[in-house]
Amino acid sequence: MLNPPPIAREHCRHYSHEPGLMGRPRCALGLDLSAPGASKCCWPDPKVACGSRENWTAEEKATWQAWEDDRKARMIAAIAALPHQDGRATVKIGCPSCSGTITYIRIPTRAYVECSTPHCVKFEASVRGPWPGQSE
Repeated sequence: MLNPPPIAREHCRHYSHEPGLMGRPRCALGLDLSAPGASKCCWPDPKVACGSRENWTAEEKATWQAWEDDRKARMIAAIAALPHQDGRATVKIGCPSCSGTITYIRIPTRAYVECSTPHCVKFEASVRGPWPGQSE
């Protein structure tokens, strides 16, 4: 289950989690959310009424949560598979979660991890010293 389902949380199903123009939230129905507080009708436990609000179903929320849990498990597996690296390094290893290749770029204070398979593993982390969970 690598392709993510729609983000089904407590927000209105029309609320976009990706910012629109000027970083402001967007509504899939085209409602103007640019005024201060205008998106409050989209939030969990809305304080303002919106006649167009639609909530996600319990099944949709469960599907989203299962995808999030699977994504976290892939990230944990990738971290466990990474070699110990201090300083600067670029390493490619087989992904423990799929048939892709993980590229691990380490600079003194940051780590970048990305699998070649879309939606598998991709993250960056602030890192000081050895990678978490690995001995020095």
